[in-house]
Amino acid sequence: MPVAKRARSTPSSPSAASPVTCTRTRRSTPATSTTSMNNNSLRAAVVGAGPSGIYTTVEILNRSPHARVDLYDLLPTPGGLVRYGVAPDHHDRRNLISVYLRKALATGRFRYCGNVEVGKHISVAELDRHYHAAVYAHGASDDRSLGVPGENLLGVHAAAEFVGWYNGHPDYTDMKFDLSGHRTVVIGNGNVALDVARILLQRPHALIRTDISEHALEALTTSKIREVIIVGRRGPHQASYTASELIALRELDAAVHTNLGDPELRPDRHVAEAPTYASVVKAKAMSDLLRASQQSRSDRQLTFQFLTSPVAILGTDRVESVRLVSNTLGIGPDRTVVAHATTESQTLQTDLVFKSVGYRGRRINGLPFDQVRAVIPSRRGRIIDLDTESTVPGHYVTGWIKRGPSGVIGTNKACAKETVASLLHDYEAGLLAAPGTSDIASLRAVRQPDQISLEDWSRIDRHEQRAGQSAGRPRRKLVTVADMVAVARRN
Repeated sequence: MPVAKRARSTPSSPSAASPVTCTRTRRSTPATSTTSMNNNSLRAAVVGAGPSGIYTTVEILNRSPHARVDLYDLLPTPGGLVRYGVAPDHHDRRNLISVYLRKALATGRFRYCGNVEVGKHISVAELDRHYHAAVYAHGASDDRSLGVPGENLLGVHAAAEFVGWYNGHPDYTDMKFDLSGHRTVVIGNGNVALDVARILLQRPHALIRTDISEHALEALTTSKIREVIIVGRRGPHQASYTASELIALRELDAAVHTNLGDPELRPDRHVAEAPTYASVVKAKAMSDLLRASQQSRSDRQLTFQFLTSPVAILGTDRVESVRLVSNTLGIGPDRTVVAHATTESQTLQTDLVFKSVGYRGRRINGLPFDQVRAVIPSRRGRIIDLDTESTVPGHYVTGWIKRGPSGVIGTNKACAKETVASLLHDYEAGLLAAPGTSDIASLRAVRQPDQISLEDWSRIDRHEQRAGQSAGRPRRKLVTVADMVAVARRN
């Protein structure tokens, strides 16, 4: 598709229906009446064509019957996390892209602007001049650091790099991973960590039926990895993965173990913490997974190493081992469960490590950015200036770049609804200045001649599906921008 810091405090959030105080004006002509709004229908830009951006686009079009929306993405292909983050053996989840884009297209008020990077080809100020509002939904693509010695050794990779590589993301196509060793250590126990482990241990015959990239399929077919250890600092009930991802592991031909054993999976085993519904469901899913694995004769092994944290990655030129410290659990000042290091430690031999401890958002020039939380600061989706804590008129945010990397794909729908409610309230209240009369399309054409329209994307999509059908696969992805553009330009 992957640093705990202090968040700046902000005043209490206004409701979506509350007036917003704007301390600076973007343009001189506000849309202040019903008549002016009818003659000056809402024009919005959405930046980022992942789930958040696509949900936001459809929400605007559905709720504002005369609105027009341009959806931007720096890659030729829409989908974001759905195309480049969802594991290839979960292909059914990718249908979101086509379903929602068809809804947007059916309105006749939608344009896709792929292969156009905001901040490079088009500036924030230029969006400001051409639209009533811009919604930033570009996600969180930078990985978080472990903050331990040795994490920059050869053989230590961000999980996001591996995920992008096997999913055919153009930025990661040329990466190389040494799969010649027996054991891999994955640090972090969220859904991405489970995806990485599952792909590493999956049998080639299972992968060949997916849309995994050709280069990844070839490399994984000859992989020597037979053991993956997933390291998590807290217990199984505080793990970030979902029960559905644990259930999916039952299809994996591998023996599954934990360092705690099944009796340790009771919610109250380590801390006096009231079990939540999610923790109970995850505990049952883990117990079922362990029981189902008891009779396994597989040569592949997956181990969940709970209550351990890395303190150093060791090696001369490349990784040779990981030193772990054992943890105990307690309740922190904010009543959350926290891990406390003990004096007990162990060293795992390995020559391949993946860091899967979360993602950070990336700044776009011209927008406020909270360096601590690595998000665009906002209240109910309205972007705010951190210095003045006032709303930045006409600028909105949704998805991971709004709230941080949390939740599942569907979580972005509620997030988008909140942001769009704020945007439409501000538009209807006459708080958004009217854009200029010129169409930004001519500017895009000059700045980025290789921009991709929805029609262009349809050609790419059909090409990939036809190529996949000949091999009995859902699709064979194009993995370079040049190849995508070339296919898009064919008559």
